[in-house]
Amino acid sequence: MTILSSNLHTCITCETRFYRGGCKKLTAKYCSIKCKAIGQKGKHTKGAPKTGKNVLCLCGKIFYTARCYLSKGRKYCSKRCYYKYGLGKNTNGKKHWNWKGGIKPINQKLRTSKRASSWRTKVFRRDNYTCQKCKKQGGKIVAHHKKSWSKYPKLRFVVSNGITYCEDCHKETPNYKRNADRD
Repeated sequence: MTILSSNLHTCITCETRFYRGGCKKLTAKYCSIKCKAIGQKGKHTKGAPKTGKNVLCLCGKIFYTARCYLSKGRKYCSKRCYYKYGLGKNTNGKKHWNWKGGIKPINQKLRTSKRASSWRTKVFRRDNYTCQKCKKQGGKIVAHHKKSWSKYPKLRFVVSNGITYCEDCHKETPNYKRNADRD
């Protein structure tokens, strides 16, 4: 491998001689990332006039913000203040962009309730955590309603209406998910 003299550079930070290949072989100025960080520290702000202004945060602290952020309405000195005074207060409940009037489907509430969880556990215990169709024990098991959840609301939490199936056997049942009309 031959190294061209055009690939030989001197680092402008530590003055070490180094070789650089690839796309930076002609324009390299630094021997490492560390030297680049040292060389560029304060480069853009040194002696440059400040164009922003001091702003009062809601927490009472005065902070400097650049001109480009003034038009965006920056009024918080830190992320902590933003979440404490801004985002947290303006996006809870009715003020949240996705608020739908506090409605949550009754089925979703019932299916995630403690009562449903208790029913599921009782069915599993009664069947000894074993699929009642293929007799496979453990694994991914499901408490299945013999009479469908939607058509028989009075039997939703009756343990005798439940049976334990593994996932594969559960998919074969006639009232699995949207096939409820076939039970």
